[in-house]
Amino acid sequence: MSQIPINPMPIGALADATAGAIPNTLRDPSAVSAASFDRDGFVSVPALTTLEDIELIRSLLDPLFSDFNRLGDRAVDLAGPREPGTPLRSPEINEAVILEPRLRHTLAYARCREIARSLLGVPVGYQFDHAIFKAPQNQTPTAWHQDQAYSQEPIPLRSVHFWIPLQAVTESNGCMWFIPGSSRGGVLPHRVLNTRLNGENRPTGGSTLIADNVDTSKAVACPLAAGGATLHHPLTLHYTGANQTNRYRKAWIIHFGAYGWFRRRLHPKALAARVRASLGLNRCARHLLSRYSPGPSPTNLAQAAWIRCGVIGQDSAPSRGALKHVQQRAHSFNSTDGSRLTCMGGQILRLYFAWSHTLTYKTAREKR
Repeated sequence: MSQIPINPMPIGALADATAGAIPNTLRDPSAVSAASFDRDGFVSVPALTTLEDIELIRSLLDPLFSDFNRLGDRAVDLAGPREPGTPLRSPEINEAVILEPRLRHTLAYARCREIARSLLGVPVGYQFDHAIFKAPQNQTPTAWHQDQAYSQEPIPLRSVHFWIPLQAVTESNGCMWFIPGSSRGGVLPHRVLNTRLNGENRPTGGSTLIADNVDTSKAVACPLAAGGATLHHPLTLHYTGANQTNRYRKAWIIHFGAYGWFRRRLHPKALAARVRASLGLNRCARHLLSRYSPGPSPTNLAQAAWIRCGVIGQDSAPSRGALKHVQQRAHSFNSTDGSRLTCMGGQILRLYFAWSHTLTYKTAREKR
Protein backbone atom coordinates (compact mmCIF):
# COMPACT_ATOMS: atom_id res chain seq x y z
CA MET A 1 0.00 0.00 0.00
CA SER A 2 1.07 3.56 -0.72
CA GLN A 3 0.66 6.34 1.78
CA ILE A 4 1.34 10.04 1.47
CA PRO A 5 3.69 11.21 4.22
CA ILE A 6 2.52 14.25 6.12
CA ASN A 7 5.15 16.84 5.34
CA PRO A 8 4.27 19.91 7.40
CA MET A 9 5.76 23.23 6.40
CA PRO A 10 5.66 25.97 9.04
CA ILE A 11 4.41 29.41 8.19
CA GLY A 12 7.93 30.81 8.10
CA ALA A 13 9.00 28.18 5.58
CA LEU A 14 5.97 29.00 3.47
CA ALA A 15 7.02 32.60 3.36
CA ASP A 16 10.62 31.70 2.56
CA ALA A 17 9.45 29.52 -0.33
CA THR A 18 7.50 32.29 -2.01
CA ALA A 19 8.80 34.22 -4.98
CA GLY A 20 9.13 37.70 -3.57
CA ALA A 21 7.09 39.57 -1.00
CA ILE A 22 3.57 38.49 -0.04
CA PRO A 23 1.04 41.14 -1.15
CA ASN A 24 -1.97 42.06 0.96
CA THR A 25 -4.78 39.55 0.63
CA LEU A 26 -7.72 40.31 -1.59
CA ARG A 27 -10.50 42.09 0.25
CA ASP A 28 -12.84 43.20 -2.53
CA PRO A 29 -14.17 40.36 -4.76
CA SER A 30 -14.99 42.88 -7.49
CA ALA A 31 -11.25 43.58 -7.78
CA VAL A 32 -11.04 40.38 -9.84
CA SER A 33 -11.62 41.58 -13.39
CA ALA A 34 -14.79 40.18 -14.91
CA ALA A 35 -13.65 41.54 -18.28
CA SER A 36 -10.40 39.55 -18.10
CA PHE A 37 -12.28 36.43 -17.02
CA ASP A 38 -14.70 36.76 -19.96
CA ARG A 39 -11.96 37.54 -22.46
CA ASP A 40 -9.22 35.12 -21.42
CA GLY A 41 -11.17 32.48 -19.52
CA PHE A 42 -8.88 32.72 -16.49
CA VAL A 43 -7.51 35.16 -13.93
CA SER A 44 -4.45 34.94 -11.73
CA VAL A 45 -5.04 36.31 -8.21
CA PRO A 46 -1.73 37.06 -6.44
CA ALA A 47 -3.23 37.28 -2.94
CA LEU A 48 -6.42 35.31 -2.34
CA THR A 49 -5.81 34.42 1.29
CA THR A 50 -3.30 34.57 4.14
CA LEU A 51 -0.35 32.34 5.00
CA GLU A 52 -2.12 31.37 8.22
CA ASP A 53 -5.11 30.21 6.20
CA ILE A 54 -2.88 28.22 3.86
CA GLU A 55 -1.29 26.53 6.87
CA LEU A 56 -4.78 25.72 8.22
CA ILE A 57 -5.83 24.18 4.90
CA ARG A 58 -2.68 22.06 4.83
CA SER A 59 -3.32 20.88 8.38
CA LEU A 60 -6.81 19.72 7.33
CA LEU A 61 -5.79 18.04 4.07
CA ASP A 62 -2.58 16.33 5.20
CA PRO A 63 -4.37 13.82 7.48
CA LEU A 64 -6.70 12.86 4.61
CA PHE A 65 -3.73 11.98 2.44
CA SER A 66 -2.15 10.01 5.25
CA ASP A 67 -5.36 7.90 5.20
CA PHE A 68 -5.33 7.68 1.40
CA ASN A 69 -5.77 3.91 1.23
CA ARG A 70 -8.85 3.99 3.45
CA LEU A 71 -10.81 6.44 1.29
CA GLY A 72 -11.85 4.00 -1.43
CA ASP A 73 -12.55 5.47 -4.84
CA ARG A 74 -12.56 9.05 -3.56
CA ALA A 75 -8.77 8.71 -3.54
CA VAL A 76 -7.11 8.03 -6.90
CA ASP A 77 -3.76 8.33 -8.64
CA LEU A 78 -4.16 10.61 -11.66
CA ALA A 79 -0.91 9.25 -13.09
CA GLY A 80 -2.53 5.93 -13.94
CA PRO A 81 -1.18 2.38 -13.56
CA ARG A 82 2.01 1.83 -11.58
CA GLU A 83 4.15 -1.11 -10.59
CA PRO A 84 3.10 -2.82 -7.32
CA GLY A 85 4.89 -1.32 -4.35
CA THR A 86 5.85 1.90 -6.13
CA PRO A 87 4.71 5.22 -4.65
CA LEU A 88 1.79 7.28 -5.88
CA ARG A 89 2.80 9.97 -8.36
CA SER A 90 -0.22 12.30 -8.54
CA PRO A 91 -2.54 11.34 -5.68
CA GLU A 92 -5.91 13.08 -5.68
CA ILE A 93 -8.73 13.12 -3.12
CA ASN A 94 -12.16 14.06 -4.41
CA GLU A 95 -14.74 15.93 -2.34
CA ALA A 96 -12.34 16.74 0.45
CA VAL A 97 -14.89 19.19 1.86
CA ILE A 98 -17.25 16.30 2.53
CA LEU A 99 -14.52 14.31 4.23
CA GLU A 100 -13.28 17.33 6.21
CA PRO A 101 -16.15 19.85 6.65
CA ARG A 102 -13.89 22.35 8.45
CA LEU A 103 -12.52 23.29 5.03
CA ARG A 104 -15.78 25.18 4.48
CA HIS A 105 -14.81 27.57 7.27
CA THR A 106 -11.49 28.62 5.79
CA LEU A 107 -10.89 32.13 4.49
CA ALA A 108 -9.99 30.77 1.05
CA TYR A 109 -13.34 28.99 0.75
CA ALA A 110 -15.24 32.14 1.67
CA ARG A 111 -13.20 34.33 -0.68
CA CYS A 112 -13.67 31.93 -3.59
CA ARG A 113 -17.41 31.91 -3.07
CA GLU A 114 -17.52 35.71 -2.99
CA ILE A 115 -15.47 36.02 -6.17
CA ALA A 116 -17.58 33.44 -8.00
CA ARG A 117 -20.74 35.31 -7.07
CA SER A 118 -19.23 38.58 -8.27
CA LEU A 119 -18.14 37.09 -11.61
CA LEU A 120 -21.32 35.16 -12.34
CA GLY A 121 -23.67 37.86 -11.03
CA VAL A 122 -25.98 35.38 -9.29
CA PRO A 123 -26.02 33.41 -6.04
CA VAL A 124 -23.56 30.51 -6.13
CA GLY A 125 -23.06 27.25 -4.28
CA TYR A 126 -20.43 24.59 -3.81
CA GLN A 127 -20.33 22.04 -6.63
CA PHE A 128 -17.14 20.06 -6.24
CA ASP A 129 -13.64 20.12 -4.81
CA HIS A 130 -10.53 17.99 -4.91
CA ALA A 131 -6.95 18.13 -3.70
CA ILE A 132 -3.86 16.98 -5.63
CA PHE A 133 -0.49 16.36 -3.97
CA LYS A 134 2.06 15.83 -6.74
CA ALA A 135 4.92 13.73 -5.43
CA PRO A 136 8.52 14.93 -5.62
CA GLN A 137 10.12 14.20 -8.99
CA ASN A 138 6.87 12.61 -10.15
CA GLN A 139 7.63 13.04 -13.87
CA THR A 140 3.88 13.22 -14.54
CA PRO A 141 2.27 16.36 -15.94
CA THR A 142 -1.48 16.86 -15.82
CA ALA A 143 -2.50 16.81 -19.48
CA TRP A 144 -4.20 19.66 -21.31
CA HIS A 145 -7.95 19.40 -20.80
CA GLN A 146 -11.20 21.27 -20.23
CA ASP A 147 -13.13 20.60 -17.04
CA GLN A 148 -16.38 20.57 -19.02
CA ALA A 149 -15.20 17.39 -20.75
CA TYR A 150 -15.42 15.52 -17.42
CA SER A 151 -18.98 16.66 -16.67
CA GLN A 152 -21.82 14.19 -17.05
CA GLU A 153 -24.47 16.79 -16.27
CA PRO A 154 -27.22 17.35 -18.89
CA ILE A 155 -26.56 21.10 -18.76
CA PRO A 156 -23.32 23.01 -19.40
CA LEU A 157 -21.33 23.98 -16.34
CA ARG A 158 -21.83 27.58 -15.29
CA SER A 159 -19.16 27.83 -12.68
CA VAL A 160 -15.82 29.25 -11.61
CA HIS A 161 -13.00 26.85 -10.74
CA PHE A 162 -10.36 27.95 -8.23
CA TRP A 163 -6.88 26.41 -8.03
CA ILE A 164 -5.21 27.21 -4.70
CA PRO A 165 -1.57 26.14 -4.28
CA LEU A 166 -0.53 25.38 -0.71
CA GLN A 167 3.01 26.64 -1.26
CA ALA A 168 4.70 28.79 -3.86
CA VAL A 169 4.38 27.32 -7.36
CA THR A 170 6.64 27.75 -10.38
CA GLU A 171 7.11 25.98 -13.68
CA SER A 172 9.49 23.62 -11.88
CA ASN A 173 6.98 22.17 -9.42
CA GLY A 174 3.83 22.33 -11.54
CA CYS A 175 2.12 25.72 -11.67
CA MET A 176 -0.99 26.22 -13.79
CA TRP A 177 -0.84 26.98 -17.50
CA PHE A 178 -3.77 28.35 -19.52
CA ILE A 179 -4.54 29.09 -23.16
CA PRO A 180 -6.17 32.54 -23.29
CA GLY A 181 -9.50 32.66 -25.09
CA SER A 182 -9.93 28.87 -25.26
CA SER A 183 -13.14 29.14 -23.24
CA ARG A 184 -14.89 30.69 -26.25
CA GLY A 185 -14.40 27.75 -28.59
CA GLY A 186 -16.64 25.05 -27.11
CA VAL A 187 -15.62 21.60 -25.92
CA LEU A 188 -12.75 20.02 -27.84
CA PRO A 189 -12.57 16.27 -28.51
CA HIS A 190 -10.94 14.46 -25.58
CA ARG A 191 -9.62 10.93 -25.31
CA VAL A 192 -8.70 8.68 -22.41
CA LEU A 193 -5.10 9.08 -21.34
CA ASN A 194 -5.09 6.47 -18.57
CA THR A 195 -7.26 4.65 -16.06
CA ARG A 196 -7.42 6.03 -12.56
CA LEU A 197 -6.43 3.66 -9.78
CA ASN A 198 -7.18 3.90 -6.08
CA GLY A 199 -4.66 3.61 -3.27
CA GLU A 200 -4.73 -0.18 -3.51
CA ASN A 201 -3.80 0.02 -7.21
CA ARG A 202 -7.24 -1.11 -8.34
CA PRO A 203 -9.19 0.53 -11.21
CA THR A 204 -11.93 2.90 -10.08
CA GLY A 205 -13.87 3.13 -13.33
CA GLY A 206 -12.71 6.72 -13.82
CA SER A 207 -10.27 7.95 -16.45
CA THR A 208 -7.90 10.85 -16.98
CA LEU A 209 -8.63 12.74 -20.21
CA ILE A 210 -6.43 14.64 -22.63
CA ALA A 211 -7.66 17.15 -25.21
CA ASP A 212 -6.76 16.52 -28.83
CA ASN A 213 -5.17 19.03 -31.21
CA VAL A 214 -4.20 21.64 -28.62
CA ASP A 215 -2.17 24.58 -29.92
CA THR A 216 0.11 25.47 -26.99
CA SER A 217 1.95 28.28 -28.75
CA LYS A 218 -0.02 30.89 -26.79
CA ALA A 219 0.00 29.08 -23.45
CA VAL A 220 0.59 31.25 -20.39
CA ALA A 221 2.23 30.03 -17.16
CA CYS A 222 0.90 31.34 -13.83
CA PRO A 223 3.53 31.07 -11.07
CA LEU A 224 2.22 32.16 -7.69
CA ALA A 225 3.37 32.93 -4.18
CA ALA A 226 1.73 31.08 -1.30
CA GLY A 227 -1.67 32.65 -0.69
CA GLY A 228 -2.32 33.27 -4.38
CA ALA A 229 -4.69 31.38 -6.67
CA THR A 230 -5.90 31.07 -10.22
CA LEU A 231 -9.50 30.82 -11.35
CA HIS A 232 -10.83 29.66 -14.69
CA HIS A 233 -13.88 28.92 -16.81
CA PRO A 234 -14.99 25.26 -17.27
CA LEU A 235 -14.10 25.50 -20.98
CA THR A 236 -10.62 26.98 -20.51
CA LEU A 237 -7.82 24.67 -21.57
CA HIS A 238 -5.35 24.21 -18.73
CA TYR A 239 -2.37 22.08 -17.74
CA THR A 240 0.16 21.64 -14.94
CA GLY A 241 3.67 20.34 -15.48
CA ALA A 242 5.44 17.57 -13.65
CA ASN A 243 6.83 18.26 -10.20
CA GLN A 244 10.60 18.38 -10.73
CA THR A 245 11.44 19.42 -7.17
CA ASN A 246 12.14 17.44 -4.00
CA ARG A 247 9.01 18.60 -2.15
CA TYR A 248 5.35 17.75 -2.63
CA ARG A 249 3.43 20.25 -4.72
CA LYS A 250 0.08 20.54 -2.99
CA ALA A 251 -3.04 22.20 -4.37
CA TRP A 252 -6.70 22.48 -3.42
CA ILE A 253 -9.27 23.04 -6.17
CA ILE A 254 -12.83 24.29 -5.54
CA HIS A 255 -15.74 24.73 -7.98
CA PHE A 256 -18.55 27.17 -7.26
CA GLY A 257 -21.54 27.16 -9.63
CA ALA A 258 -24.47 29.44 -10.37
CA TYR A 259 -27.40 28.69 -8.04
CA GLY A 260 -25.51 25.68 -6.69
CA TRP A 261 -27.60 22.56 -6.12
CA PHE A 262 -30.82 24.16 -7.39
CA ARG A 263 -29.56 24.66 -10.96
CA ARG A 264 -28.10 21.17 -11.18
CA ARG A 265 -31.25 19.48 -9.91
CA LEU A 266 -34.11 21.78 -10.95
CA HIS A 267 -32.98 23.17 -14.31
CA PRO A 268 -35.56 22.14 -16.98
CA LYS A 269 -32.93 20.14 -18.87
CA ALA A 270 -31.92 18.33 -15.69
CA LEU A 271 -35.56 17.51 -14.94
CA ALA A 272 -36.09 16.37 -18.53
CA ALA A 273 -33.04 14.10 -18.30
CA ARG A 274 -34.46 12.40 -15.22
CA VAL A 275 -37.83 11.93 -16.93
CA ARG A 276 -36.10 10.40 -19.96
CA ALA A 277 -34.15 8.10 -17.67
CA SER A 278 -37.38 7.02 -16.01
CA LEU A 279 -39.06 6.39 -19.37
CA GLY A 280 -36.02 4.44 -20.48
CA LEU A 281 -36.40 2.20 -17.43
CA ASN A 282 -40.04 1.55 -18.33
CA ARG A 283 -39.11 0.71 -21.93
CA CYS A 284 -36.46 -1.66 -20.64
CA ALA A 285 -39.07 -3.23 -18.36
CA ARG A 286 -41.37 -3.90 -21.29
CA HIS A 287 -38.48 -5.32 -23.32
CA LEU A 288 -37.44 -7.75 -20.61
CA LEU A 289 -40.99 -8.67 -19.66
CA SER A 290 -41.68 -9.59 -23.28
CA ARG A 291 -39.02 -12.30 -23.03
CA TYR A 292 -40.85 -14.22 -20.32
CA SER A 293 -44.38 -15.57 -20.10
CA PRO A 294 -46.57 -15.49 -18.07
CA GLY A 295 -44.26 -13.54 -15.76
CA PRO A 296 -40.56 -13.47 -14.98
CA SER A 297 -39.19 -15.05 -11.87
CA PRO A 298 -36.78 -12.92 -9.83
CA THR A 299 -33.93 -15.18 -10.94
CA ASN A 300 -34.76 -14.98 -14.65
CA LEU A 301 -35.44 -11.27 -14.46
CA ALA A 302 -32.12 -10.57 -12.79
CA GLN A 303 -30.33 -12.78 -15.30
CA ALA A 304 -31.95 -10.88 -18.17
CA ALA A 305 -30.87 -7.61 -16.61
CA TRP A 306 -27.30 -8.87 -16.28
CA ILE A 307 -27.31 -9.96 -19.93
CA ARG A 308 -28.74 -6.60 -20.97
CA CYS A 309 -25.99 -4.82 -19.03
CA GLY A 310 -23.30 -7.00 -20.55
CA VAL A 311 -22.13 -8.27 -17.16
CA ILE A 312 -22.63 -11.90 -18.22
CA GLY A 313 -23.03 -13.64 -21.54
CA GLN A 314 -26.28 -14.99 -22.98
CA ASP A 315 -25.43 -18.51 -21.82
CA SER A 316 -24.02 -17.53 -18.43
CA ALA A 317 -25.84 -17.47 -15.14
CA PRO A 318 -25.13 -15.29 -12.11
CA SER A 319 -24.18 -17.19 -9.00
CA ARG A 320 -26.76 -18.10 -6.40
CA GLY A 321 -25.07 -15.83 -3.90
CA ALA A 322 -25.11 -12.87 -6.29
CA LEU A 323 -28.86 -13.31 -6.81
CA LYS A 324 -29.74 -13.65 -3.15
CA HIS A 325 -30.23 -9.93 -2.58
CA VAL A 326 -32.34 -9.51 -5.73
CA GLN A 327 -34.53 -12.46 -4.87
CA GLN A 328 -35.16 -11.21 -1.37
CA ARG A 329 -36.07 -7.74 -2.60
CA ALA A 330 -38.29 -9.03 -5.41
CA HIS A 331 -40.12 -11.59 -3.24
CA SER A 332 -40.91 -8.84 -0.73
CA PHE A 333 -43.35 -7.50 -3.30
CA ASN A 334 -45.33 -10.77 -3.48
CA SER A 335 -48.83 -10.69 -2.04
CA THR A 336 -49.47 -12.12 1.41
CA ASP A 337 -50.74 -15.48 0.08
CA GLY A 338 -47.48 -15.96 -1.82
CA SER A 339 -48.97 -15.55 -5.30
CA ARG A 340 -46.88 -13.74 -7.86
CA LEU A 341 -47.68 -10.14 -8.65
CA THR A 342 -48.90 -9.94 -12.22
CA CYS A 343 -49.60 -6.25 -12.68
CA MET A 344 -47.15 -4.20 -14.74
CA GLY A 345 -46.38 -1.98 -11.75
CA GLY A 346 -45.26 -4.94 -9.70
CA GLN A 347 -43.13 -6.28 -12.52
CA ILE A 348 -41.47 -2.90 -13.03
CA LEU A 349 -40.70 -2.72 -9.32
CA ARG A 350 -39.10 -6.14 -9.57
CA LEU A 351 -37.11 -5.01 -12.57
CA TYR A 352 -36.02 -1.85 -10.77
CA PHE A 353 -34.52 -3.78 -7.88
CA ALA A 354 -32.89 -6.33 -10.19
CA TRP A 355 -31.49 -3.57 -12.38
CA SER A 356 -30.22 -1.42 -9.52
CA HIS A 357 -28.49 -4.44 -7.99
CA THR A 358 -27.07 -5.27 -11.41
CA LEU A 359 -25.46 -1.85 -11.73
CA THR A 360 -24.05 -2.13 -8.22
CA TYR A 361 -22.68 -5.59 -8.95
CA LYS A 362 -21.15 -4.52 -12.26
CA THR A 363 -19.46 -1.49 -10.67
CA ALA A 364 -18.09 -3.65 -7.87
CA ARG A 365 -16.74 -6.18 -10.36
CA GLU A 366 -14.98 -3.47 -12.33
CA LYS A 367 -13.30 -2.18 -9.17
CA ARG A 368 -11.71 -5.53 -8.27
